[in-house]
Amino acid sequence: MEGVCAIRALEDRIAAFRECNAQDTEIEKMICMQFMDYPSADYLKNNSEFMAVLTDLGGGADHY
Repeated sequence: MEGVCAIRALEDRIAAFRECNAQDTEIEKMICMQFMDYPSADYLKNNSEFMAVLTDLGGGADHY
């Protein structure tokens, strides 16, 4: 059931992004960043200003 809830939450976030006129590529980047293990992704995940923007938009980087 936990996986189903995560999928529904992701679908809700995507719908919210679309309501804010986000493009599919922007949504895809937000989702993919959560699974990347690269220095640049780690830098962004540890950047408090960047993460604050994602959080304000209703997202984040550690949803799974």
